[in-house]
Amino acid sequence: MSTLNLTNLRKTYGKTAALDGIDIDVEDGEFFVLLGPSGAGKTTTLKAVAGLVDLDAGTVRIGGHDMTGVEPNHRHVAMAFENYALYPHLTNYDNIAFPLRSPRYRTDEAEIRTRIDRVTETLGIHHLLGRQPAELSGGQR
Repeated sequence: MSTLNLTNLRKTYGKTAALDGIDIDVEDGEFFVLLGPSGAGKTTTLKAVAGLVDLDAGTVRIGGHDMTGVEPNHRHVAMAFENYALYPHLTNYDNIAFPLRSPRYRTDEAEIRTRIDRVTETLGIHHLLGRQPAELSGGQR
């Protein structure tokens, strides 16, 4: 059973506190939504879970394991942003493959193909891999 526990999260940017004592518990299978006005800390909270920001204080536990100091690529957490960042000159396949080809991961092309095939078949977008981002609808992007 996986759970998410955020305890006393604090993150500041200069004199501005983006998070100040955030406590959240999400149980396995529970549907959870973060809502709030611009600047309320929603994105910073999600980035803290994914390990994309260094917290000033607090802990992030996933499945009972303290992930606070764990690198993002070892957390197995994904984020989908409202404003996507796709390289317009690359095909959709190459946009998906781009991070897997980084020197950090050193993934061979056969493994990249396997992973991309699996996820795009699951999402029902496999037929779009040869297109450019400009050829996709907003939902497909």
